[in-house]
Amino acid sequence: MKSINTLIGVIFFAIFLMTSTLFAWQEDFPTYESYLDYLGNYPEARETDWSDQAQGITNDGSHWYITQKTKLIRAPETADLNQDLYDYGYTRIEEWPALSGYDHFGDISFYDPDPNDSIAGYILVPVDSGPEDALLALFKADESLSFVDADFFKDQGTNAGWVAVGQDGTVYSSENSTTEIRKYSVNWEQVKNNGLLEVTFEKKIPLLDRDGITTCTLTRMQGGVVTPSGSMLFLSNGFWTGEEGDDSWGLHAFLLNSNTCIRIARSCKEDCLFTYRFLPGGLNSEEPEGLTIWDQDFGKTPNLDGQLHVFMLDTKGDTNDIYLKHYTFRQFLKPGDDIQQIHDNAWSGSVMSFEAGEYNQSATFNKKIILESRGGTAVIGGN
Repeated sequence: MKSINTLIGVIFFAIFLMTSTLFAWQEDFPTYESYLDYLGNYPEARETDWSDQAQGITNDGSHWYITQKTKLIRAPETADLNQDLYDYGYTRIEEWPALSGYDHFGDISFYDPDPNDSIAGYILVPVDSGPEDALLALFKADESLSFVDADFFKDQGTNAGWVAVGQDGTVYSSENSTTEIRKYSVNWEQVKNNGLLEVTFEKKIPLLDRDGITTCTLTRMQGGVVTPSGSMLFLSNGFWTGEEGDDSWGLHAFLLNSNTCIRIARSCKEDCLFTYRFLPGGLNSEEPEGLTIWDQDFGKTPNLDGQLHVFMLDTKGDTNDIYLKHYTFRQFLKPGDDIQQIHDNAWSGSVMSFEAGEYNQSATFNKKIILESRGGTAVIGGN
């Protein structure tokens, strides 16, 4: 897929709009951000210098950022994540006196208050397992990885395994076991101009199942990421102990608004579109970790595709093996493919990407999907 020309052309098509009932929850996707189709792992069961106690992952559009328990690592988009990354640069928690006594970085996020200026954005790092309540720490998203400032997650106690940030700079986190997420505001102008971070608690937002009534209880929270539109929140949770694990463990997609988070999709262990397979306990001891969104269908990272990328850690033994699982909203077509069959396997909020050329067949489109062409114009119609 890395050789695909990403020029978006024009698609001519006939569309009959009707409601899809293939999967009821698919009707609920408000935007084209349904990163649900599991593609596979890369790296897979790989031991590297950064895999041991890997916790979180994010990106700034040109670099990957990864946390281990006490390290923050930066690597270019072109880096092979199947290899060691330390040589690209990292910082350690013990280098920064403001974090003294803390020994756990969680899942991270990136935010740039002003993408048009020359100042680097920030890596938001949740920090816990310390002498006081959990912290939000900021590091510069540049080669220095310099510590900027930190402040407490107000009204959250000692746990902060993950942090997510919306395009408007709103910050989200939660306790380890939760029925709600916490919403925070940050004065980003103050951060930018004075290097001072002040985290203000705004409100608790309940996690509800798709009926909008039933409370979702998620234990062992591990990661979170807000989609580019700001309308959805993907969460990961689970732990390496326990033969069967908690029924709540896995991946979850929530509609995100100011008053509620409503779950519209959750992963299964196998044999479904949104598969997230991990085996806690016993000989396996596998654990979900952090996640990030970065469209790598046309990206520069070797052997990666998809938009949603989720860590899983194999914790058995003296060292840990890393898995990075990839999910997409895009199906690729070329002239000669059966459009109707591929459409029928599509899901609400997904993309059908047509290679330039003529598709001499008719098709009925009855799902909320995007049609895009790549490399020129794709023409649908005929027999």
